[in-house]
Amino acid sequence: MHLTPHPCQRANCILRSSTTHSFPPVAAATDFLAGVVAGPDAIQAGDQVCISYGPWPTEPLLLLFGFVPQHNPHDSLVLFSDLEHMADCFLEAVASSATQGSPGDLAAAAGGSSAASAGAAAAAADPAFAERLHEQLSAAEVAAGGQQQQQAVGPPGYRDLTLTDTRLRAAVQMLHKAVSAAAEQWCAQMNGVDQQQQQQQAEAVQQELGARTSGVVRFRLQQLAQQLEEAATQASKSSSEEQVEVVDEHISYRSSAEHRHLIAAYCSSKAQLARQLLAKL
Repeated sequence: MHLTPHPCQRANCILRSSTTHSFPPVAAATDFLAGVVAGPDAIQAGDQVCISYGPWPTEPLLLLFGFVPQHNPHDSLVLFSDLEHMADCFLEAVASSATQGSPGDLAAAAGGSSAASAGAAAAAADPAFAERLHEQLSAAEVAAGGQQQQQAVGPPGYRDLTLTDTRLRAAVQMLHKAVSAAAEQWCAQMNGVDQQQQQQQAEAVQQELGARTSGVVRFRLQQLAQQLEEAATQASKSSSEEQVEVVDEHISYRSSAEHRHLIAAYCSSKAQLARQLLAKL
């Protein structure tokens, strides 16, 4: 029997595998058996057999079964691999929205919204601020992990965050607090301003940076959509001949035109999902 992926809305059978002889044996020495169990409507002679692969995202369907579904209601998109990645995206988002030219010294940040934006850009571009931000997030993640372990609620850690993940809201809130604390520490290192002016500047920059944490998800979705669209275009333009793809100095493989077509289809489906998620924000 030949089973092929089919974009049907309703499967009429279940594909099961077993290491026991729960199905009628096909050979006496068989250790691994597989059978097709028909649905309640049964399968008539000549009917197409349609199976369900289960509510999986696209990655396992591509890696394990070698196809990319055209429409997958169970698909998901990983936005951030961890909190450190979220922090890096936040810094990149602030830097990308900075005005042209030098953001100026933080001493100008007490003037207004544009000055606060300049101060925020200056902080985001400073490796010292990035270091403090990562330190704050690491400490917060350790504390949150200890609480999760004690309460035994939810998945551990903050890895592979998706838009529908219940941990994402907590992660953004954690980022907001870490940004505020890092900004306060960073502003405290300023020289050449009196204490009152320093406090005003610190508050302006903290507010500006804090306000931008809520936009990190939108920024990342826009970034992913663009990267995936470019990857899909690149895969589509590749030569139809077999090519040697180099992963690193130890791993390489030969890719065919069919392989690159799958990669293009995968990237296109993920880019479309990112655009759809953006429209819902």
